[in-house]
Amino acid sequence: MKRLDASTKPPAVKQMEEFLERYVLGQSKPIEAVARAYGRFESGFKNFSERYENRPIGCFFLLGPSGVGKTELAKRLAQFFYGTRSAVSIIECVNYKDKHEVAKLIGAPPGYIGHGDPPRLSKEKLYSKIPGYNKKAEEKTRHKKIKEPEEQMEKDFENTLYRSNLIFENFTRELVLIKEKILDIDEELREIQEREGLKEDLSSGEKEWKNHLLWCKRVVLVRRRVILNEYLNEAFSVLEKVEQPTDEEKEEQPKEIKPALPQESKPANETAQDKQPAVKTKEPVLIILFDEIEKADPSLYDFLLQIMEEGKTTLGNGEEIDLRNAFIFMTSNAGSEKISNMIHGKKNQIGFTAGDRKKDIYEVAMAELRKKFSNEFLSRLDGILVFNELALEDYGKIFDLLLEELRFSLKKRLISLVLTKGKNGESVKELLLKESANKPEQARFLQDLFRKKIVDPIENLSTTKQLSNGEVLVLTVKNNEIVFINWSRK
Repeated sequence: MKRLDASTKPPAVKQMEEFLERYVLGQSKPIEAVARAYGRFESGFKNFSERYENRPIGCFFLLGPSGVGKTELAKRLAQFFYGTRSAVSIIECVNYKDKHEVAKLIGAPPGYIGHGDPPRLSKEKLYSKIPGYNKKAEEKTRHKKIKEPEEQMEKDFENTLYRSNLIFENFTRELVLIKEKILDIDEELREIQEREGLKEDLSSGEKEWKNHLLWCKRVVLVRRRVILNEYLNEAFSVLEKVEQPTDEEKEEQPKEIKPALPQESKPANETAQDKQPAVKTKEPVLIILFDEIEKADPSLYDFLLQIMEEGKTTLGNGEEIDLRNAFIFMTSNAGSEKISNMIHGKKNQIGFTAGDRKKDIYEVAMAELRKKFSNEFLSRLDGILVFNELALEDYGKIFDLLLEELRFSLKKRLISLVLTKGKNGESVKELLLKESANKPEQARFLQDLFRKKIVDPIENLSTTKQLSNGEVLVLTVKNNEIVFINWSRK
């Protein structure tokens, strides 16, 4: 007999939590709730009851002060699945205040203007956010529309020849640029090595510049190998599209055996264990965010009510959409003014802990939600998640994330970014965090300040040719101002 540990998290849940906690800081409870919902979906336990089997993966209300990561949670969840934050469908509900505007979202009924247009929540629009999904669908349907094979083959050959020449020209141009870059780097390295051969002592700046040149050369060589692989992949993909199988070859190929679709009628001896999951796990996961949902017309709430219960519905244009493989998030600023006053009013009062503030925020937000939404609507949610205000260490981590993204962007231009402390011992990070302290916008204020103080000046330096590719940029602090120094130039 062995005692089991039910608190052990599945790998998929643990991996999602670790990824989200890296970017959405100080919000462990909301992240845990989202990851737990995904764990139920992956394991199939979402379907243990007929009441839940057709519902979306998770429907959550995100509450809390502005700038704490409510929208960021949905964007980073999209990045977890697809590698990009843009793979989320964000519905700005302020644009759907009137009932006729909601028709643009869920489809206009027959006889009304816009009936033939695909609504915002159609499968075409939702899946267009997923990288590569529409492209694959177009490739599958492309050859079904061919009516005259000989003319189409001739047209395909001309397109293939044009694309092949274009790919080769781009490939040659890239290689020439890389070769010139390598020659420039080798020339500078040769001068430094000659000085070392004469036993001249190199300064610390020259040593750092030598290491930078060696690093740049490695990056360029890697880039050359990546370009070669991309060229080969594109060339092979073009050839595969030309070599289409003939009718005889298609008949010889084994036919794909498709799984049988579930029937309406159920056998009398069917048990709960034999029943197949209602959701196809191969379908891509959708992330939909209704931002400031309280500003939308109430007809949208009725639409979402059916989605949260049944997982699918029919749009006004007659299209049936299936959202059983979707995360649905709703944000609200209900009671935001009261919540802001509570955070900044009780934050430093004796007798009020963080738990007390969170409890008060939840009660205030729920009271405001009940004024706007029915109990029937709120009871169908998988969770009402309250976001915490950010702590000082969270601001430091957000700065580090912004700096990491900036350095990654500059590395594409072979530009190194170095941050040093000023003579008074204050760093760039400390300067920005001091300016961001106790701001009601929280993380959003720090992001805007980072762009204004660091990103925009670097963009100006690059545009005015004061900073070129392959150089070292140093940021330091002088008289409470950020100073930019080009280390590569005298």
